[in-house]
Amino acid sequence: MLQDLRFALRLARKNPGMTLTTFLVLALAIGGTTAIFSIVDAVLFRPLPFNESNRVVRIFATDAFSNQDEVSMPDYLDWKKNVKGFSSMALFGTSQATLTGGALPERVVLGRAEASLFPLLGVAPLRGRNFEPEDNLPGHTAKALLSWNFWQSHFNGEDILGHKLVLDGKPYIVTGVLPKSVAVLGRKDVWVPLVFDLKVADNKRGFHFFNAVGRLAPHVTIGQVNAELAERSSTLAEEFPDQNKGVGARVAELQSTLSGEGLGSSQGDFRNALLMLFGAVGTLLLIACGNVATLNLVSASSRQHELAVRISVGAARTQLFRQVLIEGVLLSVSAATTGGGLAWAIIRVFKTLPVTAIPRMEDISVNGRALVFTLVVGTVTGAVAALIPAIRAAGADLNFTLKQGSGRTTDTRSQQYLRRVFVALETGLAALLLVQSGLLLKSFVRAVEINPALRTDHLLTLYFSLPTFNASHLDNASIPALVRQILERVQAIPGVRSAATTSTLPLTGTDAGGGIVVEGGPQKRHLWEAPYAVWTTVSPRYFQTMQIRLLEGEEFAADSPGKKVAIVNRALTDKLFPKQDPLGKRIAGATQNPDWHQIVGVVADVPQEALEKKPAPEVFFPSEAADTPWMALALRVSGDPQSYIGPVRRAIAEVNGSVAVFLPRTMQEILGRQFLWRGLQTWVIGAFALLAIALAGMGTYAVIAHSVNQRIREIGLRMALGASNATVLRMVIWQGTMPAVFGALLGLAGSLVVGRLTANILFGVTPLDPSIYLGAAGLLSAAALVATYFPARRASLLDPGSALRHE
Repeated sequence: MLQDLRFALRLARKNPGMTLTTFLVLALAIGGTTAIFSIVDAVLFRPLPFNESNRVVRIFATDAFSNQDEVSMPDYLDWKKNVKGFSSMALFGTSQATLTGGALPERVVLGRAEASLFPLLGVAPLRGRNFEPEDNLPGHTAKALLSWNFWQSHFNGEDILGHKLVLDGKPYIVTGVLPKSVAVLGRKDVWVPLVFDLKVADNKRGFHFFNAVGRLAPHVTIGQVNAELAERSSTLAEEFPDQNKGVGARVAELQSTLSGEGLGSSQGDFRNALLMLFGAVGTLLLIACGNVATLNLVSASSRQHELAVRISVGAARTQLFRQVLIEGVLLSVSAATTGGGLAWAIIRVFKTLPVTAIPRMEDISVNGRALVFTLVVGTVTGAVAALIPAIRAAGADLNFTLKQGSGRTTDTRSQQYLRRVFVALETGLAALLLVQSGLLLKSFVRAVEINPALRTDHLLTLYFSLPTFNASHLDNASIPALVRQILERVQAIPGVRSAATTSTLPLTGTDAGGGIVVEGGPQKRHLWEAPYAVWTTVSPRYFQTMQIRLLEGEEFAADSPGKKVAIVNRALTDKLFPKQDPLGKRIAGATQNPDWHQIVGVVADVPQEALEKKPAPEVFFPSEAADTPWMALALRVSGDPQSYIGPVRRAIAEVNGSVAVFLPRTMQEILGRQFLWRGLQTWVIGAFALLAIALAGMGTYAVIAHSVNQRIREIGLRMALGASNATVLRMVIWQGTMPAVFGALLGLAGSLVVGRLTANILFGVTPLDPSIYLGAAGLLSAAALVATYFPARRASLLDPGSALRHE
């Protein structure tokens, strides 16, 4: 074995070009595969860091609009009492709070948890203790658990047990610090007890604001629990028809819900996108393996005489098989080591990208599983790439090879056929990648071309907190006055042309709303049957600031807040008032006591969640402040929007020093984030496709160049008998491009099947787009032509006399 290793190293030094080419091809392919594997493994396959995490499920409410709705507190309490399929259950929610006591007020993301949540997950605090059940009852001492990241960023990991945090003016006692593993539930800076007070409006039946999780009881399956929930939902629908008619419930494994599997989530189905990336890089690895096998076949063919001599002096064929196999495995293991380092670098770069929506981002790393994967992939790739040449070497015809002489061995038909098969397979797989890359690129272009229906230049947005009604000296009437003062102060900043507030910024993924009814329209037996619309609160000058086009009527006037008026978008008028004039009509939220608002204007549709998602019907109500703990502020400015962040912060602080300002972004930045994930996916698969074309072209070139070298005498004889340079050129090009053309046709046919599987991540393009297939065929044909042209041209320029004397 040591002798074989030494010989392999000497052979590598003797052929540095061949060795370096093979090494780089394998290192790039293995590095890319390992990097994507690390991402896919962390997001999709790596178990959650909880005890028996496969038995932890997420509980969803379902209705006619969604199968992944949040749950209401009364429904949850009923399930907890009557559904026996869970060994434990827990409820938690997310909100925001203003942290004071530091240099500046700060917005923190608040997790509100039932005391059973962390024991259900099998998570214990790193420091201190968990919540007690009585902490979830009204009137108990307010306690807080810090997330690991918040503990490190705000307290540098110091002992803070017993420390007081002031959140929305209310003191909380820190009783513990949670481990990093809790981050899979989403970003939460501070956790506080969820108070089960059914007198609070948000906690009443019909208000779906909470997340519910459960741990399956022993020997209970998801199907059995779903059957129990369905039965209980039917009972609740009969007992509470106004709130629960048509409302069901289902469970799904918590890990699958984090990647959006089967949820149709507005955040994107990461599972399909990641699996597509993994399939693409796996295809590239197969192409690299085929490419290396082709190069090895060419190399083994040139070594036929050497191998035959070794057999003739006593070498066993099994020794030759082992020798050639070791050469391939040695090179691939070296490439795998380099590929592991490359994967680490790729992951480092990937984690710096602002693709914040990817779940479990903090878990992505080249860990032990990834390193084992790299080693296995590298070894198997090298073994597979070297296996066929090794078999050919062990089965060489000794007499035939020795009779040919050392200078001109001739390949058998089976050897020539095998190399052409590899070229065809490489080209076919490259065609598969190229078509998918083309579809994603065209889809990306179509998405970028979407008109957001507002002007994004010179537009700054940010959020600011509002004092809560029960934690501030301000009453309900004073909060709109506070917002009005903030608007007046901000509008006075030099360079601010217009400013307005809104409860929801466009393209931010929020779509709070409810049913809408029309005065005098058809009566619904149940309020949940009313058409859905997004409800947005805006101040006067909002549409002027955002430059959203007014189609009919008028914008809100300065005295509109407090009046019963509304502006709607085109999607709502098309749904509720087809072929009618909506101006003057009255609409209201679908409640028991409708609050009627007269429509005074119609505006263009602006996407609420994503550019690629059709805008929902939307109703705009006039008010400076909404019944939320924060508001969004939009400013149309004269210069660079980023330069106004500091002056705006100072202006708001002058009005009220307890108001926190957070998430300052330009509208162009918000718009750009719409394309981050799609753009990244397009770029990665596009890079894979280009590399695949290069590898396929390299394989074609190697085969044709080797073929020309072996056929020098034959070509010289043809030219001596009258064949012209052009005839030889056409002959070699034709023979060289045929395997590539055949492989490309097979790859295009396979793309018809694969394209249907990836149709759900495309936008504005069908998976059978003929222009993509024609473009891929043309590009592959051009690549094959370039790869064959140079060996063919060298053959056409041969001197017949020299060629006939060639040995």
